[in-house]
Amino acid sequence: MRIFEREARSLADSGEYEVHIAGAGVLPNDTPVRLLPLPPRPTRRVSRFTRGPYDAWKFARTHDFDIWHFHDPEALPVAIWLARRGKTVIWDAHEDYSAEVASDGAKSWVPGPLRGITRSALSRLLTTTDNSVAAVVAATDTISSRYRNPRTVVVGNEARLSDFADCAPTFTSRQVLFTGSPTDGHCFPQLISALESLPDVTLAVAGHPPDEAVWADATRRLGPRVRHVGWLDRAGLSAIISKASVGLVLYSDTAAHAVNAGNKLFEFVAAGLPIVATPTLSNRRYLADSHGGVIADDFSPSGLRIAIAEAFSDRGRWEDWASAGRSWALSHGSWEASERRLLDLYADLTAAD
Repeated sequence: MRIFEREARSLADSGEYEVHIAGAGVLPNDTPVRLLPLPPRPTRRVSRFTRGPYDAWKFARTHDFDIWHFHDPEALPVAIWLARRGKTVIWDAHEDYSAEVASDGAKSWVPGPLRGITRSALSRLLTTTDNSVAAVVAATDTISSRYRNPRTVVVGNEARLSDFADCAPTFTSRQVLFTGSPTDGHCFPQLISALESLPDVTLAVAGHPPDEAVWADATRRLGPRVRHVGWLDRAGLSAIISKASVGLVLYSDTAAHAVNAGNKLFEFVAAGLPIVATPTLSNRRYLADSHGGVIADDFSPSGLRIAIAEAFSDRGRWEDWASAGRSWALSHGSWEASERRLLDLYADLTAAD
């Protein structure tokens, strides 16, 4: 959503740039953005850091662009290589990798004996990138503060409000909507446990196909109350939001998630869909500003159960959350400001080149 729906579309729609996306998958037929196919990304993170740089290097050797905009940390060695050859390179830091490598957040994908080496190597790689590339694009102010590049700009994950203008969530559906990866990092096991104790609440899961074992457990425990609606385009997401009562913004208690500001929060408030969120520092801040929903007391199943039950406890308060969220989206959650910063950065780089 960040790369195609926001950044690439905005650059192409400006009429100033011919925009290509190098990656796996497909793009809509009616988009001016062009796809340059790459092999599917490995699902295991360790494999991404071994095969990813090679795939990126092969691609870079056979293509030439005026500006290269990198999003994946495994491709940073290639970004540095291109920058040192005089190419104009942007590093898009849409996650706080500094926070990830500075804490135990790496423990889920790096074997214990290698964690220290991995953190040190990734930290040095980020520092070298910061010193080498022409500009850094950061998703939040906190991520931006990690970099010293003189051309560091904040380009957030705010929503295109027009995509959600026609959404009409309903209090009576008693359906909660989960978008993204149903994993521990997004508190999915805790959510399933919470919903076991709320027998009149249903769950819709939107995104890539879940892990088979995870989905088998969810369907065993919730039965027909849980369904997977697949990967949705903008129209599909708008339609499923209109069938929901609550949007879930669930992140686990990690240093990286503490400063995360993902797509879903902005999309839900723009659609007028009240939110139930885990109490990360970032979620607390956005919900305090927007008054768009409920923050759970903790990350446990009981904390989520109580928060979801609260969201359904008072229709008048639910309507207040929906209205407040939409108002906040107009003033603070619109893509327009970040789009302007992105276009200004590209104009600056083009002029400098």
